[in-house]
Amino acid sequence: MNGTFKKIIDTDSGNKEFDFQVSFGTDGIIYIIDTTDEDNKQIQFQMKKDENGRWKILPRRLPDWVWNSELELNDAIEENAV
Repeated sequence: MNGTFKKIIDTDSGNKEFDFQVSFGTDGIIYIIDTTDEDNKQIQFQMKKDENGRWKILPRRLPDWVWNSELELNDAIEENAV
C-alpha cells in the first residue's frame, strides 16, 4: 500500500489533482485527501471502507463535484493499494 500518492481526476469542475495520504487509526485505515477548488482554496476530507468494501467519503460539507467523484476516488485508492 502506498502511503501517499497523487491522482488527477476529471471532475464536474474540471481536472483536479487529489493528494492521498493513508492513516492508520483505531477504526482501521482511512485516507486523508486534499484538493483545491477553482479559487485555489484547500478542500480536505476523509474516505473509509464501508461494509461492502468500497471507499466512501465520510460525511462532511463538500462541493458537489467532490461527492460526484466518489467512485473515481475509490478507484484511485484501489489502484494504489498494493
